[in-house]
Amino acid sequence: MKKTLAALVTLASLSCGSPALAQDMQLTEDEAAAVTRFAMPRAFQSVQQKCRAALSRSAYMYAQGDSLLDRLQVASAGSWDAAHGAIVRMAASENPQMQGILSRMPREALQPFVDEMIAGMLVSRLQTENCAQIDRVLSLLDPLPPQNLADLIALVVVEAQKSKKGKS
Repeated sequence: MKKTLAALVTLASLSCGSPALAQDMQLTEDEAAAVTRFAMPRAFQSVQQKCRAALSRSAYMYAQGDSLLDRLQVASAGSWDAAHGAIVRMAASENPQMQGILSRMPREALQPFVDEMIAGMLVSRLQTENCAQIDRVLSLLDPLPPQNLADLIALVVVEAQKSKKGKS
């Protein structure tokens, strides 16, 4: 059970960026859900890429990957506007100068940049030893609509924020 929960927390942190960053920012549940919905398709593709060497082609994320990606893309459509502000704040919390830079960029120009940033973060942070657990969690969550998955991940992020705040 601990491995399954750890994999869910890993998915949450991968979708929302650094878990410490998301916790320090005190994202609302709506913000975390919007960022997650926006990030899910690219995040999933990055997880597939990173785990390719660690999992067989019969793993859930490959056997059902096209169907899941289609569903994630549908859920992600139109989420950029809701996610934009939280993403700018997340970037600015790591580097205050970024807020001015990102705020001046046209939203449509920033979106592909953020997509690639998500991919890069995931590929660099994901440990291949977590691939089997992430694949298992994805298969268990398969019946959920992607919106519910985004909301579940947002709940995990917000609860992690509360837990961290309580330890401060």
